[in-house]
Amino acid sequence: MTEIDIPNTYEEWLNLLKSHANDVLSRERIDKRIKELSNLNNTETIQFCNLYGDEHRQRVIEWFKRAAEEL
Repeated sequence: MTEIDIPNTYEEWLNLLKSHANDVLSRERIDKRIKELSNLNNTETIQFCNLYGDEHRQRVIEWFKRAAEEL
């Protein structure tokens, strides 16, 4: 498995998403990820927090919201 750097800025995050998935920034996908990451009981959210921490989870939610505004 290839290691990737964890993005620290919106721009880094956006570039990472664009390089790994074409449909990741659709309105449907953004809304789904915001909902999932906002639910602290969601299995994927729990795994995300275990890997990256809650502070990063909150930052990613804000990045998804920003991406939604830019659609």
